[in-house]
Amino acid sequence: MLSRSSMSGYKDGYKGYGTLLRNIGEIKHQSCLLLTSREKPREIPPLEGKILPVRSMQVTGMGEEEGRKLLEKDDLRGSDDVWKKFIDLYSGNPLALKLASEPIRDLFDREIEAFLAQNEAVVGDLSNLLDQQFNRLSDLEQNIIYWLAIEREPVSLNDLRDDIVPLVSMAELLEALKSLHRRSMVETSGTAHFYLQPVIMEYAIDRFVEQVIAQLSQENIESADDIKLLISHAMMKAQAQDDVRDTEIRLILQPVEERLHATLEKRGTEQKLKKILSLLRAARPRISGYAAGNILNLLVRLNADLQEYDFSDITVWQAYLQGVSLHNVNFARANLAKSVFTDTFGSIFSVALSSNGEWLAAGTANGEVRVWTTANATPLLSLRGHTEWVRAVAFSPCEDIIASGSEDQTVRLWDVHTAHCLNVLRDHNSRVYSVAFSPDGSILASGSDDQTIRLWDVHTGECLKVLQEHSGRVYSVAFSPRGDVIASGSADQTIRLWSIDNGACLHTLSGHTNWVRSVAFSPNSNMIASGSADQTIRMWDADTGTHIRTLEGHSNRVWSVAFSPDGSTLASGSDDQTIRLWNAHTGECRKILYDSRVYSLAFSPNQKHSIIASGSDGQTVRLWDTNKGACIRTLQGHGSRIYSVAFHPDGDLLASGSEDRMVRLWDIRKETHRTLGGHSHWVWSVAFSPDGMLLASGSEDRTVRVWNVSNGESLQTLNGHANRVYSVAFSPDGKTLASSSGDQTVKVWEISSGKCLATLQGHSSRVYSVAFHPNGSMLASGGDDQTVKVWQISSAKCLRTLQGHTNRVRSVTFSPDGNRIVSSSDDKTIVVWESDSGRPLRVLKEHINWVWSVAFSPDGNVIASGSEDETVLLWNAHTGDCIRVLRGHGSMYSVAFHPHGSILASGSHDGNISLWNVQTGECLQTLRSDRPYEHMNITGVEGLPDSQKAMLKELGAIDNQP
Repeated sequence: MLSRSSMSGYKDGYKGYGTLLRNIGEIKHQSCLLLTSREKPREIPPLEGKILPVRSMQVTGMGEEEGRKLLEKDDLRGSDDVWKKFIDLYSGNPLALKLASEPIRDLFDREIEAFLAQNEAVVGDLSNLLDQQFNRLSDLEQNIIYWLAIEREPVSLNDLRDDIVPLVSMAELLEALKSLHRRSMVETSGTAHFYLQPVIMEYAIDRFVEQVIAQLSQENIESADDIKLLISHAMMKAQAQDDVRDTEIRLILQPVEERLHATLEKRGTEQKLKKILSLLRAARPRISGYAAGNILNLLVRLNADLQEYDFSDITVWQAYLQGVSLHNVNFARANLAKSVFTDTFGSIFSVALSSNGEWLAAGTANGEVRVWTTANATPLLSLRGHTEWVRAVAFSPCEDIIASGSEDQTVRLWDVHTAHCLNVLRDHNSRVYSVAFSPDGSILASGSDDQTIRLWDVHTGECLKVLQEHSGRVYSVAFSPRGDVIASGSADQTIRLWSIDNGACLHTLSGHTNWVRSVAFSPNSNMIASGSADQTIRMWDADTGTHIRTLEGHSNRVWSVAFSPDGSTLASGSDDQTIRLWNAHTGECRKILYDSRVYSLAFSPNQKHSIIASGSDGQTVRLWDTNKGACIRTLQGHGSRIYSVAFHPDGDLLASGSEDRMVRLWDIRKETHRTLGGHSHWVWSVAFSPDGMLLASGSEDRTVRVWNVSNGESLQTLNGHANRVYSVAFSPDGKTLASSSGDQTVKVWEISSGKCLATLQGHSSRVYSVAFHPNGSMLASGGDDQTVKVWQISSAKCLRTLQGHTNRVRSVTFSPDGNRIVSSSDDKTIVVWESDSGRPLRVLKEHINWVWSVAFSPDGNVIASGSEDETVLLWNAHTGDCIRVLRGHGSMYSVAFHPHGSILASGSHDGNISLWNVQTGECLQTLRSDRPYEHMNITGVEGLPDSQKAMLKELGAIDNQP
């Protein structure tokens, strides 16, 4: 009876029924008409109302009990959970349940669970019924259904209108939604949010996929009309929440890619997609829509080599390009709105959310503070000024200031609105691990490796108080919600509570058996939570300091703890790659979220949002919905710092270890390289065996790997260190390998067996560098404790400790004759020591920042040093005179001499390896591995903010605009 058009209402020949219904509702009579329908006739709404003669009732779906009763005679089997899932799938619709019960009875031996496992809710007569309903919809109504199926969750009216291409008026959209709601095809939620019932969503997705495949499978695609659906709808929304996007990929993009691949194979599919791109480029005016974004996402799914692909002058919406290599891809003058790219940040050590929950800040290994919007992860600010890892970030309560604490020993205050640095607070004399604002925003607290907590006046930058009683570094500080007490967690395994008024220590809370990495007050000030490297969380009474309970479940260090705004939930992040959500009152673990190593957590202070931000290993920031237990947004960074370089004994190869987790072997004559993948984190150190057959690498992932140089095969992985491996060195005979670590030890390994022969203990903090004496009998090591130690290998005993540096010792090496040791330090000096006595011979002072690396020339006459001040200095090893300054482009992390001594290699912060002529200081060659977007053309692109364009250029993109 009813027509396809929602406007006309009835098919020809049936319009009299409309007149009949209108008359029954308008004319007085004593009869009663009961009408049931899946769609409300258009004559009803004007006639219904509380005091009008017509009433209507929307029949909702059956509950579990009624649904089971309805199907009682079918004798279906399933647990209570399975029955609930089955009835919810069909929204309790009696007809749909009856139609679905038939195949369960006939094909699945009455087992509901077996039917549900097929993920095919639309079966048999139900499919035919939905076909009839769908075929009656107008083009706009069908488009809306497809978009709601793609969105998967309730979507607002404005967002739905933004999705639709071409743009429709709000009046048209409202009319179509009204019609769909009247036909029971669309549901409403809250204020103007729309969604589909599960079975209609599944039907719409299946139909959409079939139609997209049909359009792409046409032999001749000559115009935009041939690919209408590809243009009007995104198969995947790049900016969707992670869990939604994963589902879109699984249900839409993946089936389309698989069907095309099965029919056309990879080459044929690429050719088809390239032809469509050519059609889009040739179209005038430009076709706005999702076709190019869909094509790019399909090509990524196909693992196509995207080099030289041309997306110029077209609209590329909703392309998800995080982690995708786009070397030499042409996006000139393209519109890239709503597409997602890799970011430039390194590993994340700290995260913070603004009090309104709208901004996310993170402290990075690049020395930057990054700020994004939480709604769609749009980059807002990149705050640059720190010269080392940013360990802590915090928003002021009024959201106008960000505080950051860094390993460069400073605290910085930033204006959120202008991105200007308001003040640099410099009184700490070691790393700053934590910062926190008082509730009124007037005071900032900072905790440091120097074992102090400092209280600062936010407006003047004056240091108001220094709190000193901890005997280890202070990892965490937190204000009580009342603002009268500060809690601090320390490497001395205690939590201390301090009075703000007089700086007195009120309580010392003992019980942890390892470093206390994080402390947090509950919102009502009643409880304190502490997370520790002993793998536990402890809850304490904030007033008395009494231990309440211990939460156990993590299998590695707990780095961070945070309370939800209402105080009911405690979140903890750990080295075991999980986030746990605990009932703060009972200690019960409610949920486990799986991440990489979690350094920092922050709850959104806005109680309307159940959001946690996590800063993690692997250069990721994630946003989590704690109600769903799902990751809703992932920000992916990329780092390219060169931490270590080493020449092969024959001088033709150079090895490098990088922030991107890769070891590379460079042929310096051909300027080509091989990439050795296997480490799961930064590669801090590389070293060749004396015969050049083996290469060793030490990593942040706590392992040492031994590689075959000729074929790049990973021969061994040496496990045993409990923290990052900073340095590796082969013995002169090549039979043993030494490694130094953040676990305060040096280990000596037998190469042939991989067995640990000795563990040298004596340093009181991280050991950054290790080197063998030329005769192989001794080792030198330098560490965070500001000392150089000399070890006898046979006895594993420390022979002597060389003291004189006033900051961490970054690098040590022996002279070729073994008579001298040279060490470099964060105190900006290089010290030359006599090996036998440990007596300092001279101190070299020309660098103006930390000195990361030192090396002797093969003849022992020259010392090279690489520094945070972006220079390499060459020194006369006998007189201590600086004979040459080599200026680079970033912090110089590593230096190494060519075996012939005429060339020096340096690895730097900017990802470049420079080869220098030692005699002239000329830069002979620059080696660089391709960044993710190397030579990607973004000239004249539209739809991206300037901050994102700058980020793409840092990752290799080119912009030829003047």
